[in-house]
Amino acid sequence: MKNDSTRDTFHRTKHLSRVLMQQGRVQLDADWNEQVSILHHYLRTLASDLLGSGAGPKGTCGFELIVDQDRLNALAKDLGIIDPKKLPDLAKELIIISPGRYYVNGLLAENERLLSFGENNQPDAVKNIKDTLNPDHPLLLMYLDVWERHITFIEDDEIREKALGGLDTATRAKIEWAIRARPFDSEIKPTSQIKLEPPPKQPALDAWRKDLQPQFEAWSQKQWTNRPRLRAGIKQQSESDDPCVCSPESVYGGLENQLYRVEIHRPGPAWNGTDKSDAVMSSVATFKWSRDNGSVVAAWVADEDDTLKVSGARDQARGFDRGQWVELSDEQHDLEATPGTLVQLKEVEAGSLTFDPTTASGGSVLGHQNFGRNAKVRRWDQKATEETSLNGGAITTEYDKWFDLEDGVQVQFKAPDGKDPGQFRSGDYWLIAARVATHDIEWPWETEAKEARQALLPNGIQHYSAMLGLVAEKAADSTLIFADLRSKFVPLPSA
Repeated sequence: MKNDSTRDTFHRTKHLSRVLMQQGRVQLDADWNEQVSILHHYLRTLASDLLGSGAGPKGTCGFELIVDQDRLNALAKDLGIIDPKKLPDLAKELIIISPGRYYVNGLLAENERLLSFGENNQPDAVKNIKDTLNPDHPLLLMYLDVWERHITFIEDDEIREKALGGLDTATRAKIEWAIRARPFDSEIKPTSQIKLEPPPKQPALDAWRKDLQPQFEAWSQKQWTNRPRLRAGIKQQSESDDPCVCSPESVYGGLENQLYRVEIHRPGPAWNGTDKSDAVMSSVATFKWSRDNGSVVAAWVADEDDTLKVSGARDQARGFDRGQWVELSDEQHDLEATPGTLVQLKEVEAGSLTFDPTTASGGSVLGHQNFGRNAKVRRWDQKATEETSLNGGAITTEYDKWFDLEDGVQVQFKAPDGKDPGQFRSGDYWLIAARVATHDIEWPWETEAKEARQALLPNGIQHYSAMLGLVAEKAADSTLIFADLRSKFVPLPSA
């Protein structure tokens, strides 16, 4: 969440049940936010314990993939859609998503209408499925990908109270979903032969679900746990042979309380520290950081040559200034977790940000006309120093090396446990609260002796997945077949 907050105080392992406000005390955003996080954790854990990793209510279970006209007509009748002109064109769209609800690890995904596959995914999503289906991969496993997304006034203008003259207030969080496909491989493969022609009976579908479900859940969990970790610390003021040990003299030297955000920009592997060829440096993972949790953002409404016209920008102290790096992105970047374009500002005026186009990495997209809905400009605070050079406006990742942010705050990336070196994912982030009163950061120690800080998984963005079914091509005409593997439950009063 890129909100302007003081810190994130929710910790699952503390097993707290609620937040209790007290009279005459200071009200903090972190307390209110923690109360919601506690309740969310309880409700989502309860739903996951009762329903498993994925299930929908019988009768209103959504996310069936409709590939047959007769099935589409029958569903339309159930929904009360009489006029066939109001139905999506199945011959054109190939896949239609049914309306309804589905719970994925306790998160509620909802679809209100018959939706063409390309409306929720990339426009070429169906083409990618058709291209992936081949003799080596005659079957595709379709699954529902669900995650929580931060929403500001840029994504939803109704958030702001117009009577306040555009003043910023609270932000929101939203459950997003997308339907994705993956072929069978060494991580997920059926133990018995699967054939979708002729249409399989329910006992066969149940057997396939029972066979594939544990494999899919293990793969899905691995996508999160097998990620690189980050250790935060304070720069040592005295010598030590152990790079993980923090000296007692190490202090945070900032004059303000900050919530630092370290976020992966370009996905990929960590740099090996030796090969500086263009091919390698353009493919390794990079990261960016912000002292304000990445919350300094403005709506990008137009441009004139190298000048960005923006609205909703704050003053220079808490907004934009010359020499800073900003990221140009839009709705699709957010939904697909792809990095935007980083450029450096050279002039800042009210409502106008002029950037240096030569600072954009080769092949980067520039120009407002090349960006989609909800285009935005977001400030980041990394900069080139004597110790750190920038790679396309961001910093190259490297395992076990300490990177200086500012005022003594440092970060170090650690490889995942095991033989897999791991891949950094664009959008993964860590939050580091720095406090003037303690001259320290809020980051857990490995032991009570406080000799080394922990290396932690990202704070987010965590995705959850649930199987939907299998897709194949008909031998006769290459149209698609869908085998439904969704789990359904009967509401308790009806059971």
